[in-house]
Amino acid sequence: GDVLFQLGSRKESIKYYLRATNINPDNFAVWQNILSLEAEFGMWDSLVVHVDLALDLFPNQGALYYFGGTANLRKENFQKSVNLLEFGKRYALNDELKSAFNGQLGDAYNGLKNYPKSDQAYEAALKENPANEHVLNNYSYFLSLRKAKLERALELSSALLKLKPNNPNYQDTHGWVLFNMGKFKESKKFLQKAALDSKEATTIEHFGDVLFKLGEKDEALTQWELAATVGTPGEMLLKKIADKKYYE
Repeated sequence: GDVLFQLGSRKESIKYYLRATNINPDNFAVWQNILSLEAEFGMWDSLVVHVDLALDLFPNQGALYYFGGTANLRKENFQKSVNLLEFGKRYALNDELKSAFNGQLGDAYNGLKNYPKSDQAYEAALKENPANEHVLNNYSYFLSLRKAKLERALELSSALLKLKPNNPNYQDTHGWVLFNMGKFKESKKFLQKAALDSKEATTIEHFGDVLFKLGEKDEALTQWELAATVGTPGEMLLKKIADKKYYE
């Protein structure tokens, strides 16, 4: 497993690490390699299974709760994610780790639509690490979707752009906050930059939305149709295209 890992065959190394655990399950470093690789490659189904096995052996290792919380979050098992992260964050021994745990908790509580606890977790994460990009992005974007605390959302997305001004995902988040504040001309600048540099359907759709709000309806339709060619279009996007009209 180690040799394959060093040679760059990282995904293939997982099966050899798993064989090693069958021979000696008490080697924590091997479990950590398995879980980090499965997280890296988005193998959420197997990660959920292997985290549970590892936790039976090493119940005091905070990293396992983080991996488990993250995997269940990606699987949309939000309550299980919350349970693992809330229990595991007691093992986070520095502010950066605490911020990471609270950031994931913010996402998980948002998935449960428990917005007060989500906001509380995000605020705690930023207190522990004000430069946590994941939190700055997700917190500001989710606030914009809810049309809640938009001044706070703008503060967060502005801080995010100072850290990474050329990131199209962050430009999209900032532009979408401005959009939901009704600042359409200012929003267009950021959403246009994001759409030019991004291959994300939602980002391109957002650019179409702001064009429609500014009266550029033909160009808005062009952008919506372009967004529909990227991935599988959602029902609302198809409705915008069919009716040539913006819907919330």
